[in-house]
Parts: sequence; C-alpha cells; structure tokens
Amino acid sequence: MPGVALLKGVRNGARLFVVDPRRTSSAEWADGWLGLDIGTDIPLANAVAREIIHAGLVNETFVDRATTGFAELAAAVEPWTLAAVERETGVPAEAIRALAHAYARADRAQLCWTLGITEHHNATDNVRALINLSLLTGHVGRYGSGLNPLRGQNNVQGGGDMGAIPNRMPGFQDILDPEVRARFGAAYGREIQPRHGMHLTQMLEAMDRRELAARIGDRTGGRRPGATAGTGVHDPALPGRGRHQHPDHRGHRPDRRHRRVQGDGDPRREGPRDERRVIGNRPLPRSGTVAYGKLHTVSPPL
Repeated sequence: MPGVALLKGVRNGARLFVVDPRRTSSAEWADGWLGLDIGTDIPLANAVAREIIHAGLVNETFVDRATTGFAELAAAVEPWTLAAVERETGVPAEAIRALAHAYARADRAQLCWTLGITEHHNATDNVRALINLSLLTGHVGRYGSGLNPLRGQNNVQGGGDMGAIPNRMPGFQDILDPEVRARFGAAYGREIQPRHGMHLTQMLEAMDRRELAARIGDRTGGRRPGATAGTGVHDPALPGRGRHQHPDHRGHRPDRRHRRVQGDGDPRREGPRDERRVIGNRPLPRSGTVAYGKLHTVSPPL
C-alpha cells in the first residue's frame, strides 16, 4: 500500500510533510502538518511556488531547458505572500516556508495526492498548481522524484489508458486526428466518427433533452474532475432536472442523504478553525486563483 511505503521511507530517513484539513494518522509521523482550510489548496501551492522563487531555489537549468511560461507564473504567484496565505488557509507562514525549502532543497522529492485534491470543482487547477512546484524544482523524470496521483479506484487509470474516456482512443490518442482514426478504424473494421463523446455532465443534459435514454457508468468512462460516475436512473415522472436521480456510494437517493459529521471529538485530530467537518452536502471549496502560467514541460528532462 502507498501509505506503508511512505512510512518505510520516513523510517529510513525521508522527511514527510502532510497537507490535510484533518490531523490524520500520517500526520503523526510527519515532520510537518499543514492543516489548511478546505478549498484553499491553490493559494497554499501558490505561496510555496512564490517562496521557492524568492528564496532563489528554482532549478534554473531545468526551467530554462524544459519548460515555458516562467515569467508569467512568477507574476501570477507574486500576490500570494506567506502572510496573505496564512490568513487564507489558516496555515502558519513558517510552516509554509519550511515545506517550500525542504521540498526545493531535497535531492529527490515526490508530491503524492489522492481524491482530496481531485474531487473538487476546480480539480484540474489544483493539480496544475502542484505540477508547477515539481517543474520549478526539477523534481520530475528522475528516479525517486515525481508526481504521484493515487487514484480512488483500483484501475481508473487503466480504464482511461484503454480509451474509456469520451475524447481519446486507447493510449490517449486524439480521436480528432485523422491518422489515429484510420489506424483504429482498420483494426476495428468500422469507421470512427471524428467527434468527441459525451462526458458525465453532458450525458445528464442530454437526458434532460430526452436525447439519451440510459447510461451505464464504470467509474472511469466519461468522467471529468470533480464528477462522480455511476449508474443514472431515468425517472420520467419527475419534472425537469429532478428526474435524474443518482445514488450516492451507499445507494441512497439525494433526498435520503444524511449529513454526516467526521471527527471523534478529539480536537487534535481536526483541522484548524473547523472543529467538525461536514462531509455530506458540503459547499464548493474556495478556488483562489490558479497560477500555472503555461509552465509545461516541453522536452524530456535530464
């Protein structure tokens, strides 16, 4: 399990920083716990990026050779000072500085995240903000360094690799590319239409228009960040958008969903400011301003 591997690394001398609104069991083993307020992931990442830049810890060789958009990124994160982000996230400025310096100065470093990053309405920007940190420091494409999204299902990545997404063929090849369609069309023995399929939200809208009668979800196909895939139930007796009811993971309908409160009453195991975290019907998180400034890898790293 990934958690076991991380703890083995800590036992062997690795430094661990945990970013989580809750003080989890992993935080008990960490060098630092950054208990940010829910929905403030991007401001925190922007502050780390700004501190890396201002402290002169950017891997300039890697950035110059393998990325674009550094000037735009630096300008975008400039407002996210440690003091401002402490107010926004609830994380002390010194803890943010310690994380930034430890990550940038390490010979090898990894960023690992799970659904706490990806199941937000601004999930793509959450991930891009983390990718920026890896690119700024050159912690990518080398043994022991990199970015590790730990997926929620056992083979959701494999499903995407095999083409179970609406705009790609297997191997993430673009369905709008004529050469790609020709190759797969020859293999499948049929013509492939040059258009994208529908993602989850578009499926629901098509059901509203009565253009789609049913949908079977495998928790990978048609998924987009922040959306929950599953089996939709079409109920023509219900008017408007209300006719499409989707069970939650316990099989309950939305009108039967209970508000559950996470926490055992021990304030040491809770995040800052909010002693109890509501995890049913919770509001959308604050997105902040994403600042990835087109800082994308454009050639293989050393």
